[in-house]
Amino acid sequence: MQAIQDVIIKGKPDAGFRTMLEAEVDKACSGLFISSSYYSCIALAIFEISNVEFLRQLFQLIPTEVSFASKSSNNRMVFTLTVNSYENPKVLDSTIDGSLRMSLDLIDSICDSVIIDNSNRSISLVFDILSFTNSNSIMRSKLLRTYYKVDIINEELIK
Repeated sequence: MQAIQDVIIKGKPDAGFRTMLEAEVDKACSGLFISSSYYSCIALAIFEISNVEFLRQLFQLIPTEVSFASKSSNNRMVFTLTVNSYENPKVLDSTIDGSLRMSLDLIDSICDSVIIDNSNRSISLVFDILSFTNSNSIMRSKLLRTYYKVDIINEELIK
């Protein structure tokens, strides 16, 4: 069985954290023999959930510190982002922004399952290690190409 390295990082949800996150995702996936398009799907989903605006809309708070953890067990990779500390917004949004819905749809389409824990303010992405070579990988790479064509990607993620 292929395995990933367990990783845990903490920090303010800023550009510096995203740089650390990219390095840790690389480390976490270094032991897997997966295509670059599948790795791109994993990275895209992780960067999507680490976006401050995504977290603000999802949990109705302003994150000031987040942690990221990755681990593997039972032929699954699990990546979890948790909001450790936050500020309450002065005004709560009563409606869900269309960008949140699009992000959730994208994440749901490329992960085997998505677990949102509102009480602990965390979101976990689960990938089935055994599905890396099946048709799910082909479908996910098509979704990724469509996502790039629609030009939804934030310039910060492309840099």
